[in-house]
Amino acid sequence: DAAGNGGTVLSQAYTLDTAAPAAPTLALTSDTGDSSTDGITSGTSVTVSGVESGATWQYSTNSGSTWSASQAAATTTFTLGEGTYASGAVQVRQTDTAGNLSATNGSNSSSWTIDTTAPAAPSVALTSDIGTIITGINGKTNKEILDSIFPYISIDGYANNYRSQLVSNQFGAWYKTIFGLDSQYIVKYIDSTGLAAVDTLRNFNPGLRPGRRPLPNDSLAPAFVKPSRKQIRAANKFNQRSLQIDTSINTAYMRITSFSAPGLRKFFKQSFKTIQEKKIPHLVIDLRENGGGQIINSIRLTEYLAKQPFKVADSVVAISRKFEYGSHIKQSWLYWFPMNFSAHKMEDGKIHYRRYETKLYEPNKQLRFDGDIYIVQGGLSFSAATMFAGNLKGQSNVTIVGEESGGGYYGNSAVHLPTIVLPNTGLQISLPMYRIVLAGNRPKGAGVQPDLPVGPSSEAIRKGQDLKLLQIRKLIQTTKNPS
Repeated sequence: DAAGNGGTVLSQAYTLDTAAPAAPTLALTSDTGDSSTDGITSGTSVTVSGVESGATWQYSTNSGSTWSASQAAATTTFTLGEGTYASGAVQVRQTDTAGNLSATNGSNSSSWTIDTTAPAAPSVALTSDIGTIITGINGKTNKEILDSIFPYISIDGYANNYRSQLVSNQFGAWYKTIFGLDSQYIVKYIDSTGLAAVDTLRNFNPGLRPGRRPLPNDSLAPAFVKPSRKQIRAANKFNQRSLQIDTSINTAYMRITSFSAPGLRKFFKQSFKTIQEKKIPHLVIDLRENGGGQIINSIRLTEYLAKQPFKVADSVVAISRKFEYGSHIKQSWLYWFPMNFSAHKMEDGKIHYRRYETKLYEPNKQLRFDGDIYIVQGGLSFSAATMFAGNLKGQSNVTIVGEESGGGYYGNSAVHLPTIVLPNTGLQISLPMYRIVLAGNRPKGAGVQPDLPVGPSSEAIRKGQDLKLLQIRKLIQTTKNPS
């Protein structure tokens, strides 16, 4: 000091640190979900690492615009709110003990999505409630059962759809005929929930039920009222042929279950007169139940629809016109007379029905329908029904819808089908007398192929839907509204 006194010497050690610390790193603590690397997670925690001892750190969720309060180095996580964070939106920085701020910030290198909201409960419904599907009976699979039955059902060509329809309609009778009766039936099936199951059913004969008693009157359905003859005739007539008009799509629907039904010529004339008067542009002809009948009725219907003259067949031939066993044929004179007075023996030594081989039938000029024609056919369409569909197939305004016909497209055996009664057993057998080749240039071994195939569906049957008519309706609506 000023008097010359020396003071005590003091010293202070310190560290001069001007270097910025490294940027901390961050990562999702848990990337949940289907992928552990996609950045989509229900976890909200972010883990921070690389913070120096004694340093503090901060984080930002808006690309560094604002920062959180300082966190001690011992704290290693922070929480994000629900939402999506773009790459670089989440950042972290540290300040070391010397007060130096990290020169760069750690950030998320890819987009993060934080989703903490539970999804709504999914609904559960059967994709297709198809009921119960039988898969086997008494140790035989469905295929084994059908393979045993089908050979006993004659067909034209090689298509099985006629056999399938016949067995579907009369399965019990066919199964009993081929396999006989069993005391019980072990039935394997898939139930409506899709599970395989097995049940045993005892054979039941109501006539052998012990202690059988009549049901009390009060448990019976309402008393049956017998219809009048007029009502029965009207019902039979409607079942054999009918015409209905669907005004919603301006379409006529004609159903013909047999070409042997009485009064068809009059029905055809009245129907096409009605169609013409109402200016109906679309006509559906349903032959799915038509097993054939009188060829002349098939011809008459074709005359209202054909654009060009047509004939019935290239050849209609019988081997002989003698009836060696005529005494066993019911009303054999009905077949003998036309075969001896309308058919002729030709150079090939066979009996030809020349009218059907040579005559060209002309379209009906007054009532011919020139609109869109849809012919619906299936496995039960045979004989005259097949002739009708075959003659119109390929015509520009005709579309055949459904399945392959049961009757052959190339030809069939028909015209006269006498019934022979075997003398010892009484069995009745129907055998055709003529072999018909409808057109020699057609393919053999198949029925008339549909232009628009629409197959059967057990689900549609269960729902009461007619898929073939629904498809036709859709076509007609598309034609009306092409956009």
